[in-house]
Amino acid sequence: MQHDITIMYDNATPQHYTTYKKLVPLMTTKSSNYIREIKIRAAYILLSFFFTFLLSYWKWYQLAYIFLLSFSGNQELSRNFIFTNIYSAFSSTLWICVATCFIMLLPFVTYQMFCFLSPSWFNYEKRIYCSSITLLLLSWYLYIFLVNAFLIPELCAFFLDFQVNSSCLNITVQPKIDAYLSWASSISLLATLIWICALLLHVAINSKWIHLYTWQKQRKNCFFLSLLIGAFLSPPDIGNQFMLAATIYSMSESLIWISFIRERITSIAEKQQTVKKA
Repeated sequence: MQHDITIMYDNATPQHYTTYKKLVPLMTTKSSNYIREIKIRAAYILLSFFFTFLLSYWKWYQLAYIFLLSFSGNQELSRNFIFTNIYSAFSSTLWICVATCFIMLLPFVTYQMFCFLSPSWFNYEKRIYCSSITLLLLSWYLYIFLVNAFLIPELCAFFLDFQVNSSCLNITVQPKIDAYLSWASSISLLATLIWICALLLHVAINSKWIHLYTWQKQRKNCFFLSLLIGAFLSPPDIGNQFMLAATIYSMSESLIWISFIRERITSIAEKQQTVKKA
């Protein structure tokens, strides 16, 4: 290798050195332009986060009602939250503002990344990535909405059923706002992780990293794995455990069917193209 490099430099002409001297400033200029663009887009994101945070802090009461709506429902008693530490209410307000900024700015940050990377793509790649990113964002927003609109209220109703109000014993819930927000965020994070796992599984099947036939043969194992996940991650209630296990298994089955349909459509299209060429 060193001998080849020596021969290359020995055979170089003055024209080669002149071309090299011209290319080095161009490469330096391009790298500096990339760094400058990254700084500008990062400044846009930080500025957007700052103004979104200010607006969220200005309307924190309305946002707190939206975030706590899945717990409160129609019960007047459960709309009363307490805090035991002197800073808990303030930290909960900051948490609500930061979560609002993340939810609102996720499409904007994705758009900035897309604009930065898109000049290196072909037109058909831009269309594919644009539609894929849009579908992913919409599906994630819909998924989080369903979790907060149906799953978390059902879990809250299950835990609130353990309240006791009788002449000999009185057990009444007095929820802390910081504890509830931490619990709800952990549920949403767990749901997001399940969504990401389903997405990665779909990408792995379509990219032929996992063969569809092999995944079909492991359906029984997927069913038992779904039961185990539902038993460990859901409350100790057979209904909630079965609901979570059925959700995970139905997602796995739907991914198999979607991949199977796409594979059949692709094979039919390839056969038609072969017939046309013949």
